[in-house]
Amino acid sequence: MKRQRRSFTPEFKLEAAFGFGSMLVALRLPQLLEHFSERRVMLSGLVVLIVGQITGAMFAQGYYALLLVWLVMGAGYSLVQTPTSKILVRSATAIERPALFAAHFSLSHAGWMLAYPVAGWLMTAMDAYSAFIVLAVVSTTGVILTSILWPASDEAPKSHRHDDLSDDHEHLKYYGHGDQHSHPHVVDALHSKWSR
Repeated sequence: MKRQRRSFTPEFKLEAAFGFGSMLVALRLPQLLEHFSERRVMLSGLVVLIVGQITGAMFAQGYYALLLVWLVMGAGYSLVQTPTSKILVRSATAIERPALFAAHFSLSHAGWMLAYPVAGWLMTAMDAYSAFIVLAVVSTTGVILTSILWPASDEAPKSHRHDDLSDDHEHLKYYGHGDQHSHPHVVDALHSKWSR
């Protein structure tokens, strides 16, 4: 009996290109994050996504060009999404982490629940060029808002004190006792407000 060759659909190939781009970056991220901050890597990922969307607008008619676009989009996605876990771990104690990761999961999936249908609707309601341009404009707005809401000054360790904590509190045990201590910017129950 002759075995039939399995043929992959064009959609599967696009998804594979996206996944391949994502994995290529994910495997290199530990080294990248040793040299660059999460903020810089994630903002770079947004820029890569915008480049992918603009490239998609320019070459949307060719299937092989779209494969390249999806590869670039996968790389950008991984740069934006993967470092999030480092930020979440740093921003919560072990007890708070499950709730923080659950909140992140819910919010990110709510964003996807809105974005995927909008992207699909744009592709059917207008031509691919216009849809990619609209998505690039939305992504550019995201880069601008992120740069404003997450300033570069947040990357530097902050010197501060906790007069309300007991000497045996785990935070003070980890970062040291005394009037002042410093560590990277986090937003958690102990650091709801930071001086800029």
